[in-house]
Amino acid sequence: MNSFLFRAARPFSKWRVRPFPGEGAFSYFHRLVRDQEDCQPTSYANALGLPRSKIGAGELLQALWKLPIKEEQKQSLARWTPLPVDGHFTVNGIPLHHRIIPLCRHRYCQDCIAEAPFHRTWWDIVGYEICPFHRAPLLSWPSTTVGEVWPPFYGYEAGRPVHEQSEQDNDRESFEAYLLSRLGFLAANGRSMPLLDDNSLDDVIWYAGTFGRLLRNRRTRQRPATDQKDYQVGFEALRNDRHHVVTSLTTWLIENNSQEDLRKGSAHALGWSSAFAQTKGRTGELTSPLGREIILAQTLSCAQVGSVGFSRLGRSEMKVWPISLKRAGLILGVTERSVEIIAENTGVMFNSNAKHKLVGEAEFYAMSRFTERMVGPDDAARKLKCSKVQLDRLAWHGFIRRIRYTRSAHPSYLDDDLDRILARIEKLPESVGDVITIDEAARRRNTSDSAIMVAFLNGKYDGFREPGSSAFGGLRLPASIESARKKRGGRPARPGRKHSTDTLMPRSEFKVMANLLPGSVAALVRHGHLPVTDEDMRVPLLLREAAMSFHARYVNPSPYLQVAISQLRRRLNELDLPVLFGDICDNLIVERSRFEAATGLVTLPTDPLILALWQDLRVSFERHAPSFMVPRRLGAMKHVVWTTAIKASFTVFVREEGFHIEKKFGPKHSLRDWSAYITDPDRIRTMLAGFRWSQETEGCTASMTASSQDDFDRAAIGLGQLCDLLRVKQPPIRRKKRD
Repeated sequence: MNSFLFRAARPFSKWRVRPFPGEGAFSYFHRLVRDQEDCQPTSYANALGLPRSKIGAGELLQALWKLPIKEEQKQSLARWTPLPVDGHFTVNGIPLHHRIIPLCRHRYCQDCIAEAPFHRTWWDIVGYEICPFHRAPLLSWPSTTVGEVWPPFYGYEAGRPVHEQSEQDNDRESFEAYLLSRLGFLAANGRSMPLLDDNSLDDVIWYAGTFGRLLRNRRTRQRPATDQKDYQVGFEALRNDRHHVVTSLTTWLIENNSQEDLRKGSAHALGWSSAFAQTKGRTGELTSPLGREIILAQTLSCAQVGSVGFSRLGRSEMKVWPISLKRAGLILGVTERSVEIIAENTGVMFNSNAKHKLVGEAEFYAMSRFTERMVGPDDAARKLKCSKVQLDRLAWHGFIRRIRYTRSAHPSYLDDDLDRILARIEKLPESVGDVITIDEAARRRNTSDSAIMVAFLNGKYDGFREPGSSAFGGLRLPASIESARKKRGGRPARPGRKHSTDTLMPRSEFKVMANLLPGSVAALVRHGHLPVTDEDMRVPLLLREAAMSFHARYVNPSPYLQVAISQLRRRLNELDLPVLFGDICDNLIVERSRFEAATGLVTLPTDPLILALWQDLRVSFERHAPSFMVPRRLGAMKHVVWTTAIKASFTVFVREEGFHIEKKFGPKHSLRDWSAYITDPDRIRTMLAGFRWSQETEGCTASMTASSQDDFDRAAIGLGQLCDLLRVKQPPIRRKKRD
């Protein structure tokens, strides 16, 4: 009975085996079990109800503390036992990732065992490969079961006091000695290592091994296998300053890349190590200071001997000149169009044949100073004594330069241009005699105030200055300005197409067929890629045969790739598809055959039944909704069909059974359509009675599947009535137009 109570209070009946400095609870427990009886520590732990995994190290430690051993020995056990804390393990208070200290490695130094037969905790740490005391690589215990947390049994007694090992001669230049100094077993050698000392120990271990693996191997696309020497090589490269790391990387780049490889960019020249931001299996934001230092060193090295990819410049957190124009816009916080305006106004010149638009350091700071001279719309309108809408119209006509910031819905205006307009008005003679205000002049001319302001700045009208007033609030115009002649009324223009023939194609038809913006079509015409007719007309028509040939060869990939517009160019680069006409078109255009081969998609319908149904659909819309420009040929798997005046649209999707016709109403789509819908939704739903309606988060969608002539007629009649509703004609009365 007494034996049972004694065993409940203490797990062992004898404890002549004492823990040594550097020994953890699992090793000490194993030696106690073997000293007491011939059994495995797992069986003994089961009998006592103690855990057998490294997660239960704290409970095992509490059981060992019940033994009547010295307090300093208890503290030594607590110091060198890996204890689980908040998802990681701590050794002597140092946090380590669970992959950095797997308790099933069971490596050992044969010479250390000969001196004192116990398992040192640091042998389990990944990266501890060579004993710094005996300069010998660690050995693996061959008979240990994988996954067993109990270290092997090496013996009971020590040949000499093991605490003297911290005073033994050791290789202070080794990575293992640095680990022991960080763990507190060895005294620091006094050498400062700024890149390593301020980082967590598991980050130091991971990056030293990975960086050493990079320096010891040739450039490959896949990460090579690890080796014992990786950690020492990485440690020697990282223990100095940033310049030493850059030098090591530069030497490696030159030795493992040709000049052609270096010119291909950092992602190619660095190989697998280009993805250093993906640290320790995490693909999120890089938070390790040591990881950021390595990425910065990679960037500087590539900039010295080759070229740097623009995506890497963002991760390096340092501007390496020159930077891309897009990167300059991101730093300044302006839109892509605004950064082009800033570059144009600061005299930044670009090589038209270059792949990227680059901005130097001096040019960037000139662009930055340009943005400092911008003022907000409230201050600008107050300065010119006009409304924000009038201010916007003056900017649209080129009298005031404006830019837009990505995080603001309102534009900013150049203060120099505002001062120039003020100075021009201040130089006007004072008003004498019969003069009129801007408001009265707009009423006479049946136009808006902003149009009168633009006409004055263009020199169409003489101006006078009202004493005591300033800016446009004091601008006066001659009373001799005549009233505009009353326009004669009449019927609106007949809806529908007027120039589509077998040989000629309107640009609006090609825009719908090719899914291109009007500006892109105009640019292709202007540069001779789309031939036009020689006939004398305001907007020359396209030659149908040439337009169809262009469409058969090229395609806009946006409707087919399920990615955001901002990611489309990156996706095309991944598919190795060069963008064509990128210097003149807003749309991204690629070669159709290469796109289909790279994606496996079919972009041109070939089913005879679908092509025949398309002709039936086109006939229905010509009869009931002639303003919609339905192409003569079905040229894609998805079409956004617009009217010739671009006032209404709907979307057609090609399906196996026919066509899916869809019309969306919402604030994020056409504001004209949405305004008409919220004004009288019942009227719109009555027009589109043959459609199925579905509610969305913002707005609603009307859709139908059409596969017969009746379906096409029903869709054309409804959409035609909607188009007539949206065709607005102003009455011919004399009134001042709104700005």
